[in-house]
Amino acid sequence: MIHRRFVQEISKKSIVGVGVMLLASACSTTETFDSISGPLSFETTGSVSMLSQSELATYVADHSYMQSLAPVDRSVNINHADPRQHRFVLARLKMAGKTPETAPQLFEAMEKLRTAQIAQKLGPGVMVTTPGAAGTWQSLHLSGPEGIARNGKSSNDVMGSAIATRKDQLNYGYVDSTVWDGLGNQLGDLAYFEIFGSMPSKQIVASGSRLFANDDKIQSDSTMMEIVTATGEMRSSYLLNPKISMNATPGLVQGESSFQASGTLNAIANPPTIEHPIQIPSIAGPIKVCLERGGADCTYFNGSSETGQDLTWKVRVPLKGSVTIANTTHVFDTNKINQFKAGTATTTTQIILGYSQAGGGCLNGGNVTQPTAIAFWNSVSLSADKKTLTWDMASNLLNWAKFSESCQLFNTPTYVTMYLGMPAINITTAFTTNIPVWVSNQPGYDCSSNATPTSVCVAYTPDMLIVNSCLAEGTNITTNGTNARKIEDLRLGDQVSNPYATNLTIVDTIVGTEITPMVRIADDNGHDLLLTEMHPLYVEGRGMVPAKLLRVGDPVRTDKGPSRLARVTREDYRGKVYNLKLGSHDEAMKLGVDQTAMYANGFLVGDAQIQDRYQTMETEQRYPTKSDGKLSSRWRKDYQQSLSRAASATGAH
Repeated sequence: MIHRRFVQEISKKSIVGVGVMLLASACSTTETFDSISGPLSFETTGSVSMLSQSELATYVADHSYMQSLAPVDRSVNINHADPRQHRFVLARLKMAGKTPETAPQLFEAMEKLRTAQIAQKLGPGVMVTTPGAAGTWQSLHLSGPEGIARNGKSSNDVMGSAIATRKDQLNYGYVDSTVWDGLGNQLGDLAYFEIFGSMPSKQIVASGSRLFANDDKIQSDSTMMEIVTATGEMRSSYLLNPKISMNATPGLVQGESSFQASGTLNAIANPPTIEHPIQIPSIAGPIKVCLERGGADCTYFNGSSETGQDLTWKVRVPLKGSVTIANTTHVFDTNKINQFKAGTATTTTQIILGYSQAGGGCLNGGNVTQPTAIAFWNSVSLSADKKTLTWDMASNLLNWAKFSESCQLFNTPTYVTMYLGMPAINITTAFTTNIPVWVSNQPGYDCSSNATPTSVCVAYTPDMLIVNSCLAEGTNITTNGTNARKIEDLRLGDQVSNPYATNLTIVDTIVGTEITPMVRIADDNGHDLLLTEMHPLYVEGRGMVPAKLLRVGDPVRTDKGPSRLARVTREDYRGKVYNLKLGSHDEAMKLGVDQTAMYANGFLVGDAQIQDRYQTMETEQRYPTKSDGKLSSRWRKDYQQSLSRAASATGAH
């Protein structure tokens, strides 16, 4: 059961708690919205003091039941047709102060989900698995670091965490986390995050004290709920993180000793060292991984058409780093690593490409027997003393971590989070252990478990962007009013004609290849141009428009005046593609939005800056987050209760 010392010491601050009651559907046929001036999201804690003694005992028993059903390290959908799974969720929500009275819209959505799952004849004792294809863009509910909190008040502070990033536009999102000992005693409060809108990415961290533990292990878990805007349907999932040892005696690992409440922590390994991707000091701003095009603004360039890449994987990221064992008793387990390389042994290897604004992410791996995870382990090498393990998916362009076409969210703030289970062996006892290694450049990623004996973590580097697209080789760019030069012959410092400022200076040149069929346009004045689908062209009355949205008859602007498009077709192109970035600082200060333009084969088109802007706008339109300060009136009471609870928790009035 929940450890009594914890129950006695937790906060007794109360909020109205009532018995479970499920509401009937009462959706309005007309959607109305309220303007709100307060926050859209809340992050706070919930307490087991919200549960009665009988509810608490049932909750602990149901937690053990959830553990018996759920796989470790893999999110599964909760089966609300199973009374015990449904009851477990109700208890978690009540700990967070959520009941049918305080959160009517949330409970209405959950009842609809339960009814639908009952109709599907889902029976007790099963959870619903819906694995996404490796490397594709999807919603994610993932494990985060867990262990002894380095930034805690003492070495007895423990933490567990989970990560949620949802690709769909939401009315509401919720994710929580708790930390337990290995025998099922909850060691601290429930931590939860909720947002009345979309959930691009969130790591939620729960804390507790190992003084309340009855063994030497900790384990965290998480529930997640989302209400999809388009359908109003609810989805819910459960995540069980792995058990890890909290042993404080030097050299001892899982299975070797019982719990000791005091002593000096001795980590098996040092925090990872990251070599790629990292920012180059001479390039300001985010890391830029350029695919099919290069330029002075690119931190990395990978032209798959030139390097013989498998074009099934259209997004590629360089990864290189190392982990060094810090103590004298362990080395990396060569035999186990060789099994990982062959795909004959199973552990968790996750490489996640995430999007901090768009939501969702791409999971490359998940299980070491998957081909994408095997590729990671085949990049691994060991030092002669077997103390340092290095992964290198960067030095060879063919070995970069690969993700599918659905992950092409160009010009969107992007991060890489890696969870790598590193096998180690005690050279004296031959006991083996798994060193959990977390690596991330996700904004706000919490690495506070870095001091644990069997867990290491590092947060590193700034945001990253993936960029692409240009104009075909041979395109004539107008210079000095009437003259023209081929785009590939232009250099930094050259001047090109601009209808808003006579001439603009070239401040960057970009070159690459294009694997997506390009757009061929022609007008009724004899102009002809081949450009990539996201390159913008000026359309009268609409402004700059990406080439893939052009249609026959569109009125466009040319160096000979207005004309109309007579042809818009697609064609494969295997030559070079180029782009220019225009405008010195002083020149740009005199221009308005979308005015760093040029004439390409006579058509007025945007430069690289304008193209980047429209690629970013497209991503925001395809995967919007709720930031308009408006809330569906159906969620008014849920929101007000969350706002009041947050104010009470902070002492605000």
